[in-house]
Amino acid sequence: MVAPTINLNDLVAIWNFISPYLKYLSNPANKIRLLREVMQQLKAIRNDLNNRVSCLERQGETRLGEVSWLLDRVSSIEREVTKIVDDYEQSRCLGGCSINFLSINWRATRKLARVEDLRRQITNLKVLAARLPPPPVQEIPHTSELLGRESNLEKVLRYLNDDHVGIIGIWGMGGVGKTSLLRRINNSFLPLNDHRSAMFHHVIWATVSKDCTVKQLQREIAKRLGMPSPDNEQEEATEREQATAIFNHLKCRNFLLLLDDLWHNVDLNSVGVPIPSRRPTGQQKHKVVFTTRTEQVCGSMAAHKKIKINCLEQQDAWQLFQDMVGQDTLESHPKIRGLARQVVKECRGLPLALTVIGKAMSMRKTPKEWQNAITLLRRSKLPEILEKDEDMFPRLKLSYYYLPDDSIRKCFLLCALWPKDFCINKRELIECWMGHGLIDVGVFDDINDAYDSGHTIIGTLKSACLLEPGINEDDQVKMHDIIGDMARWIAADGDENNQKLIVQSGAIFCRSPADLNVWAMVEQVSIIRSEIREFPGAPPVCPNLVTLMLQSNRSLKFIPSNFFVSFPALTYLNLSETQIFELPPDISQAKNLQYLNLSSTLITRLPESLRYLTKLKFLLLRRLRRLTEIPPGVISKLSMLEVLDLTDTRYEHLGEFEALTQGSRNHRENS
Repeated sequence: MVAPTINLNDLVAIWNFISPYLKYLSNPANKIRLLREVMQQLKAIRNDLNNRVSCLERQGETRLGEVSWLLDRVSSIEREVTKIVDDYEQSRCLGGCSINFLSINWRATRKLARVEDLRRQITNLKVLAARLPPPPVQEIPHTSELLGRESNLEKVLRYLNDDHVGIIGIWGMGGVGKTSLLRRINNSFLPLNDHRSAMFHHVIWATVSKDCTVKQLQREIAKRLGMPSPDNEQEEATEREQATAIFNHLKCRNFLLLLDDLWHNVDLNSVGVPIPSRRPTGQQKHKVVFTTRTEQVCGSMAAHKKIKINCLEQQDAWQLFQDMVGQDTLESHPKIRGLARQVVKECRGLPLALTVIGKAMSMRKTPKEWQNAITLLRRSKLPEILEKDEDMFPRLKLSYYYLPDDSIRKCFLLCALWPKDFCINKRELIECWMGHGLIDVGVFDDINDAYDSGHTIIGTLKSACLLEPGINEDDQVKMHDIIGDMARWIAADGDENNQKLIVQSGAIFCRSPADLNVWAMVEQVSIIRSEIREFPGAPPVCPNLVTLMLQSNRSLKFIPSNFFVSFPALTYLNLSETQIFELPPDISQAKNLQYLNLSSTLITRLPESLRYLTKLKFLLLRRLRRLTEIPPGVISKLSMLEVLDLTDTRYEHLGEFEALTQGSRNHRENS
């Protein structure tokens, strides 16, 4: 028998085939260690990506499908890597064998390549999210019931189906429930209501405050329509250009425009809104519904139908009050139900008063407390509530009186520094309270705990119906305009001629009131989101002014010299979101200043004189994209500084900040 022979070339071929696999027979410990490390790195990259996407989503953008897919792949690979590591650990415990090591080595090698490929894909991502067109209708928060208003809602919806009705005016006194009804109208066209959701391409909500300008209303409508907004003031369209753009967008579409709180006629042509006709055309459905306190506005707006909202009938008023107080309180003593009916009678069917006072009384469970409330309500000898809104303040003040402590009452009064119908950013409001010393940052180990304390105060004020959700319920609150009026009335010690507080918005700022005696007594000035471009010289001397709020004046570019000489008592100054590029040297004269916010301005350099603000506790320098210089020694001289915020401010030389005294508490954020 002839012995088999093997060709040398065949041996080489066999070796070439099996040699790549021999490396997998070795102990995979090093490969498993490397796999663990790269997986930890991939998870960290995944977490960073998640944070970036979440930030964009909070700004109203929607993550791309590719991003979601990659995040899902990371989770899937994480499970696969965990299985490989577990198999390796089990193999070690059993003593290990070459066959097991071969399998584990081979799987780990492949997985390392997949992890690296996934890491590269995530790193190369350029766009994470995009802003989608707004939905036809945006839901607006509202109370669950519409006591006594069902017939009004049905009437409006019937008119909206009538081709002969294009403009509907809803009018009635402040606090009677006009806005609540308008919210229900808005939400009646949500997708859940299949028979109505297809009526309009756009349902547009806009709040038209007393000082609202055409340009501001155009911005609000354009934003709701998803029209592109300018990147800066220079690119912003004129009123006529914006009106043309809005008109061209709406003229061929069915729309419902809801305007809340009109104080005067709004020229729809100037805004760019096609005028609804009361003669059916058989084409587009154009409708406008607005609320106002006066029948005269209904006339000036040429409303085709007017609906007056009256105060609630006694039965509905009693039901609403019971809902606010709660049966537990009403049944806590035999006399309370009868006393509660007397309180309801004093409220005269006004929903706002019933709600606010009902909440205030919800924890009062003794007859003496209820009798005291009735006494407080009656002491002012009020005329008919329907005739004069101001006479309601003593009634509504009861909710203020029953706040837990004086500090929260002061927090509430500071809410009045924002204009009527203004959606207040919660973080901005909390920082206002911090800057006025109502939240002591020094007692908290973490700045976030101080913010949590502020959110608790907001919750307390919302529970008392002194604040309500803004359009963006998660981030904003607002004050009903009657509640805001009441807060200003309280701040003025009940004297409408007392000018301790001046709040202005919307119009170009003037120096009125000209009476220097007024400026001598003013303590708080708020000029937010106005069209002010500059101050005409040094302001009059305000020896008692402690609060000056100038934020969101996007046309304000210049602070004159000797500006701060006029405010020797100034402790709180907010200049954020203005176009100013420098502070005058006389900022050093504001020696009592404790809070300074320069965020989102065009500041390029902090002045040397800032070092003399030795009482400064809060210095907010967020989003200063043009900041290039902070003179040495300026920050370190601020020995009382507690909060220094540099979020999104890219400043290269941080050595100055490291030199801060050890005694100061510094919460710094710098990205």
